[in-house]
Amino acid sequence: MNTQTQEWENIPAFKAMVSAQWYCTQDPQLKALRSTAKGRCYELNKAHGNAKALLSSLLPRVSDVNLGEHFHCDYGFQIICDDFFTAGDYLTILDGARVEIGRGCTIGNGVVISTVSHHELPQKRLQGWQKALNVMIGNHVTIGNGTSILPGARIPDYQVIPDGAVITANSFSE
Repeated sequence: MNTQTQEWENIPAFKAMVSAQWYCTQDPQLKALRSTAKGRCYELNKAHGNAKALLSSLLPRVSDVNLGEHFHCDYGFQIICDDFFTAGDYLTILDGARVEIGRGCTIGNGVVISTVSHHELPQKRLQGWQKALNVMIGNHVTIGNGTSILPGARIPDYQVIPDGAVITANSFSE
């Protein structure tokens, strides 16, 4: 397991988050981890030229990526790609759970990939309760501009997702 996650794996809120249980996003340790990732996103987004060191510190489990401007994520180490992918501007990945991106994927502008859903009870929502489900994107997938990929979605290999699509956990069910 990645050394960055090892320090967090014994924290109850982190364990709940990565195991698809309800967790409180307001947990101070999770907030600190997100703050670190957001600081790295900020540095990455204002960097000019070679940002490889910033990318590897923010996305340690991504082999190679060509990111457009204004990339944002919650944690970074939950995003996994063993090969190369490319993404346009304004990509947001809410990675409370794993986001696995297959090899050779192309992600358009303004795409949101979210692993998190909010509690149905207003009181719990206000307190920051969420549940996170993995998102899996197959190999050689093209994701159109303005697409939203929701918690639990699994996109098979070689799919072309049209602009503005909303992909749910049931979008590719048999």
